[in-house]
Amino acid sequence: MIEFQVRDILKTIKYIKFIGNEEAKVTQLISLDRNNRKSNVLFWCSDTNIDSLDELTKGTVICSELVLKKSLSTSCNYIVVENPRLRFSEVINKFFSYPEITGLSETAKVSKTVQLGHQVSIGEHVVIGENCVIGNNVSIGHNSVISSNTMIGNSVKVGSNCTIGGCGFGYAVGEDGKKIRINHIGGVILGDRVELGSNVCIDRGVIGDTILGDGVLVDNLAHISHNVVIGEDSMIYALTVICGSTIIGKNSKVAPGASIINKVIIGDKVQIGIGAVVVRNLPSGIVVAGNPAKKLK
Repeated sequence: MIEFQVRDILKTIKYIKFIGNEEAKVTQLISLDRNNRKSNVLFWCSDTNIDSLDELTKGTVICSELVLKKSLSTSCNYIVVENPRLRFSEVINKFFSYPEITGLSETAKVSKTVQLGHQVSIGEHVVIGENCVIGNNVSIGHNSVISSNTMIGNSVKVGSNCTIGGCGFGYAVGEDGKKIRINHIGGVILGDRVELGSNVCIDRGVIGDTILGDGVLVDNLAHISHNVVIGEDSMIYALTVICGSTIIGKNSKVAPGASIINKVIIGDKVQIGIGAVVVRNLPSGIVVAGNPAKKLK
């Protein structure tokens, strides 16, 4: 069982003020519950739900300075911070995270031509093809395939069952009308701090590369086609489909289930809504939704 004291949290996160007992124990995380009767639990409270703390009688809560305007319970602990959600996340990562894959598993198959950095962790049944470059502090989940000519930067996390660098869906039509697969001979480049969820597919470029910039985050079950370029710190949510040669700028967000047609150019800080279908270029800084996607006022 996980057990630590509130004082351990205070040593870990940046806080403004603490009210309560530093020696109080924490063994469990819970969602905000005004009816909680357990003293050994930890949760966080957004400003939207700050009034819920009026009825709180037990537990430790991470919250903003708004709590200082309220009548506080003497049997609760209040960790006052600027960003409660962020600080709560830091506690989860420090004290409650599942153990990560460490080292190179015995069942992994790694080509002798692969350049491996330091502190690389490779899960069971992972396959890494020829001429790949893997940076430092990289984790690759079980059953993932990293095809030839893939470059992975530093501090990258690849989930389980991912396929990085597979051949894209491209065909030519012969004189007899039959479709002929076009062999994609490019690669995939993942920048530093890229994170991929599980079951993500990223196709290699036809001739050039498919590129994900530094800090790009990709949720589960996303498909990124050949020669796509995604700018730094953009977020691609689950079940998104990004068709070939699309360019997405920096700090953009593509919501779950969205589809983006091939060769579209999307600017910086664009937000694409759930299930949206993008069929034309989008300038920077706008929010779109619908099918076809249109700008929201």
